[in-house]
Amino acid sequence: MEREQFISGQSWPKVVYGTTRRNMPGVSEGPFAGFNLGLHCGDVLEHAQANRERLKELLPHAPIWLNQVHGITVYDADMQQEQDKTADAAVTTRADCVLAIMTADCLPVVLSSEQGQVIGAAHAGWRGLCAGVLEETVKVMRQKMAHLGIEQQGIRAWIGPAISYDCFEVGEEVLQAFTEFDQQIAQFFKPHPRHVGKWFADLPAIAKYRLEAQDIREVELSHYCTFQNEQLFYSYRREAPTGRLATFVWKTTIS
Repeated sequence: MEREQFISGQSWPKVVYGTTRRNMPGVSEGPFAGFNLGLHCGDVLEHAQANRERLKELLPHAPIWLNQVHGITVYDADMQQEQDKTADAAVTTRADCVLAIMTADCLPVVLSSEQGQVIGAAHAGWRGLCAGVLEETVKVMRQKMAHLGIEQQGIRAWIGPAISYDCFEVGEEVLQAFTEFDQQIAQFFKPHPRHVGKWFADLPAIAKYRLEAQDIREVELSHYCTFQNEQLFYSYRREAPTGRLATFVWKTTIS
């Protein structure tokens, strides 16, 4: 397999990132058909593990798999001692780390300092996004940037394939959770045309808005919808059970 099979965005200095596709060569079957990388989504374990073995051809190091719980904890991959990997984001300055995020509609968000000294990845479902997982990730990255003496550098971000505005139907409680502390976020919700009390939420736009509020001006959206494109992506909202995509980011010496 070739690394170019990943879905990615603009090139970044000394950083490689991207999201897998379900139609990459894989062995999973049924609702998991294709390149499922999730071990705990209902797929035959041997199939998912075989796909992970194939994945090794595309990565320079074994990925750091997190136990994602829709929270805001950030895993510090620079720490040498063994840590609890129950987290929804990871940050590193190391060149031998591949950060990984699993999704099937939620937002995968990749971040990097301008010259690639510090990288991060975050899993942002609506709960984590609302609670501040992106802000926590940026905070840890800036702490590391300060330690390296590169506070003057900015941070860039890429928001990968996720469920789109027209497909993510939510209840009133989601709108209230987001707007409780920031009424401006209401602009990213539109009422359902047929069901009172139901809304459509634009998660990628909310993530962009929240990142820009952290003074991150270079934010790129993939504009891929996981729900609408069954050939390329798994989608929990479209089909459950289903497989999992993975988004990776790592540092490289190549600019």
